[in-house]
Amino acid sequence: MKKRILEIEARLSTIKGEAAKDDANIDALTKEAGDLQEERKGLLEQAEKRQKLLDSISEGGAGQVIRNFGDGPEARKYSAESPEYGAGLAAVLCCRNGGHYFAGEMPVCRVGDRLADCQ
Repeated sequence: MKKRILEIEARLSTIKGEAAKDDANIDALTKEAGDLQEERKGLLEQAEKRQKLLDSISEGGAGQVIRNFGDGPEARKYSAESPEYGAGLAAVLCCRNGGHYFAGEMPVCRVGDRLADCQ
């Protein structure tokens, strides 16, 4: 659609140059220019409707955005104090000790538990 609008504008510019000549067929140029202007108007209206639809979807009018992912992955640092680190370490230790118990008689370690919760 954008390509067609650019083609129409280029042709209208050419028609403007041709109309300035003394031997120009003004009636034919007027008809062609009018047809092109009508087509351009229709394309612009269609683009405006499309944009309104997209805006209403993004604003929640015709749909709801469930999750916005932003610009890129979240930069996060994991340390020994983070819950993910503790859960990962507990899972590794549980797997090394038979998968069910942490150090023999202790309670079952579940994925998601912090290391301190398994002791």
